[in-house]
Amino acid sequence: MKLLLENWREYLNEEEDLSQTAKYLKHTALNLGMVARNLVGDEASDKDLKVRLKEIFNDLYYAAIPPWTHHTEEDLQSMSGRSAWEWFLCGYMSDDQYKEKCSKL
Repeated sequence: MKLLLENWREYLNEEEDLSQTAKYLKHTALNLGMVARNLVGDEASDKDLKVRLKEIFNDLYYAAIPPWTHHTEEDLQSMSGRSAWEWFLCGYMSDDQYKEKCSKL
């Protein structure tokens, strides 16, 4: 199982022209990271529950639908430089941390 995960991570990290599956996976990971941030992140307790629930449902919606329905091909191809796990962590970060660490590849 460990070898399978390592090969999958390697495949997602090294492929220049992302497949539809890799685009979907990485985009979903980013959105699920944002869901996790609203559930347990440092900023979660600072937000009103109604606001948090709205953001959670929004992020779950965008995690579920195909990313090419609301992103350009260029946006999706730019995700090739990071693994799905790294995109999850980017989604979990605060907006300021995201701008600093994840928006520049």
